[in-house]
Amino acid sequence: MALGVFQLGFLFAAAFITAIINAVAAVGGGMVLFAIMLTVLNYAVVIPVHATIQFWSSFTRVWIFRRAINYRLIGIYSITYIPSAALGIYLWKLIVDYSAVQPVIKIIISVYLVMFLFDWTIKIKTTDRTKLILYAGAWSGVVALTAGSPAPVMAPFFIQAKLNKEEFIGTWALSGITVHISKFPLFFFIWDSLTFDYIWLILLLVVGVVAGTYTGKIFLGGISETLFKKILTSVLLLLATKLFIWDGIRPLIFAS
Repeated sequence: MALGVFQLGFLFAAAFITAIINAVAAVGGGMVLFAIMLTVLNYAVVIPVHATIQFWSSFTRVWIFRRAINYRLIGIYSITYIPSAALGIYLWKLIVDYSAVQPVIKIIISVYLVMFLFDWTIKIKTTDRTKLILYAGAWSGVVALTAGSPAPVMAPFFIQAKLNKEEFIGTWALSGITVHISKFPLFFFIWDSLTFDYIWLILLLVVGVVAGTYTGKIFLGGISETLFKKILTSVLLLLATKLFIWDGIRPLIFAS
């Protein structure tokens, strides 16, 4: 990997801005950063490298919102996430060299997310937080290890759990740490592809996401609960659109 000054600056700016998004809306920033990193790095390398960077982004949010986190829900989330992630690692090994399956996965996820946001057919009827978070863990492990980010499948369950904005952001961030740690074993499979350049890239982008998170916390103070929910829904809708058009339809139509 050999990146120029412009590419490194672009990635740093992306890390900073997407961390602000995560601090304000809780979700979305990591997925956008993942997509941006795919433009300059190999898919097999992006998932674990991105996980390392986002681990520190999530850790910073956990520290900032530590008093608002619902730690009980994180324990529940882990019960189903861990076996789901194990299955995801197995599936990653199967599809990592078969890029054609990625657009299909992302189209399916985008349709699911839009149907939930607009209340079309897909309805989560239960309001029991325990069940909701168990479902979130069960779905997100596989998606995290194959599609890169579990946010589109996790978000509907977290939204239905009706957490306040600080509780949502902090609890989501701590669940994110669980997600990112589960991706670290993928380094074992790509070890031969790594160079010291990746270490410097990771350090640079970690600085970007930490700075962006603290900047986003400043903005969050002026956002009401109602506005927070509107921002969250808007970000998820943009993510669904990106998944469907840019990550799904575009590669299928223009695949060589």
